[in-house]
Amino acid sequence: DEFTKLVVLEIGAGGKHYSSIDNMICNAVGDTILYAPLGVNGEYEIPVGIRAIGPRAFANRTQLTKVIIPSYVNSIGESAFENCVSLTKIELPEGLKILGEDAFSYCDALEEIYLPDSITEMAENTFNKYFKSDKNENCAALCPVKNTAPPVVGRIHC
Repeated sequence: DEFTKLVVLEIGAGGKHYSSIDNMICNAVGDTILYAPLGVNGEYEIPVGIRAIGPRAFANRTQLTKVIIPSYVNSIGESAFENCVSLTKIELPEGLKILGEDAFSYCDALEEIYLPDSITEMAENTFNKYFKSDKNENCAALCPVKNTAPPVVGRIHC
């Protein structure tokens, strides 16, 4: 796929529907990431001012290993990090309120998740397909999280 190396996306100034911040396509207001370039890899820190990560924003970013989500992010959308197969750790910040359906499905390398007690809404399938990986087949500690809302909070190791 010719777009897998794409790392820079820019929207011209004055866009009515979209903006770009730190090479991400965002809503016009600039507080929601809608699309991350496929070439995003390694460690990525969500930029200042972002309050939400939209549906599928980082889905299929197979070289993404760590995401730093600051406390001002309060919502992670449906399938936001689905199939991020190299993602090993994610710490969800205090202040996060909403975790969308399948937000972390197929994150086969994920070894640790921190769930803050600020979460008020978590879809039943937030981690649903996470359990299908051979690497994580013994990750029984996550099983109670799958169908719990609000979730069991704290650090969970696989």
